[in-house]
Amino acid sequence: MNVSASSSPTGHHSEWLITARAMSSADVIIWIFRAKRLVLHVTHESLFRSCDEEMFAGEPQFSSCTYVNRWSERLQKRDGTSICRRRCPAGNGNAIWKSGCLSFLKVHTMPSGPLPEALIKKLRVSNDLNDEDIRALESLPIAGKSYAPQQRIVVEGDRPTECCLIIDGYAYRSKTTGAGLRQVLSIHVAGEIPDLQSLHLHVMDHDLTALTGCTLGFIPHEYILDLCARHPGTAAALWRETLVDAAIFREWMINIGRRTATERMAHLLMELWERLEPIGRTHEDSFELPVTQSDLADCLGLTPVHINRVLRQLRNEKLLEIVRREFKLLDRPKLKELGQFDPTYLHLHPSM
Repeated sequence: MNVSASSSPTGHHSEWLITARAMSSADVIIWIFRAKRLVLHVTHESLFRSCDEEMFAGEPQFSSCTYVNRWSERLQKRDGTSICRRRCPAGNGNAIWKSGCLSFLKVHTMPSGPLPEALIKKLRVSNDLNDEDIRALESLPIAGKSYAPQQRIVVEGDRPTECCLIIDGYAYRSKTTGAGLRQVLSIHVAGEIPDLQSLHLHVMDHDLTALTGCTLGFIPHEYILDLCARHPGTAAALWRETLVDAAIFREWMINIGRRTATERMAHLLMELWERLEPIGRTHEDSFELPVTQSDLADCLGLTPVHINRVLRQLRNEKLLEIVRREFKLLDRPKLKELGQFDPTYLHLHPSM
């Protein structure tokens, strides 16, 4: 590896330009250091920003970092240090330069704003997490990305290397028959990781799709596995979430197979309310659900025409009001009775 440096005055600060080459002349990293601000650039088409604030106390805090995807394969686990293998959207952050050697570079993203908060809020609903667990979750590298309605996130047959956290909006899991008929298997809300099973089931056996416009956060598998190994309490919380997923699957099976169309709709609406209310996604008796009648039909195993008839019936009975994208449950006790809804299967408290 060749390293060269030059310096020049810039105002009241000195500026050093350091270039480092490794493995091939195509891979060049440029460091620009101004006082206590350092920027890392990688000369390639795929850019990635990363950060870390807890390691190397006393080192200069780096303002931002860009990183190339192709480098991740070459630098992964050199000297026992792992880095992300999938590019992420740019975002503010810091970078780590370890031991002055390119092969020791550790690159990853540090979440900011609502990215880790959504996951922590959701896990706290049904898990007892201590301060150490919370700090571990806050340190997860999460790269945010926006998705449009009906945009595929992961497709059946894919081999994902990261898990998807829903920051905002809704996503759904589904299967499609050979004739092109779709069945929605589950709806997922903010704070959930609907493809957590991809940590151990390496090939996706269903599709994961954005139901509405949503913001997602992607977490590389290696960081989740490392977190689970170091923090048993967090591992137990994530394991519990997958068990709750299975309980919801069971309830959806009986809902589609043994309830009437009106009962199915009432049950679905009550389930969404119960899941959204603890994470602060409801307002009085309402929650936002910008979906089409075709989406609801695929959730409940009905036709769009039948969905239209059921919604009209619930409106006429003064149980439901829909204004644009907002569903208002006018009489939740009656809806609960109509849908034979028992929230036990959601396990919304650590004691359940």
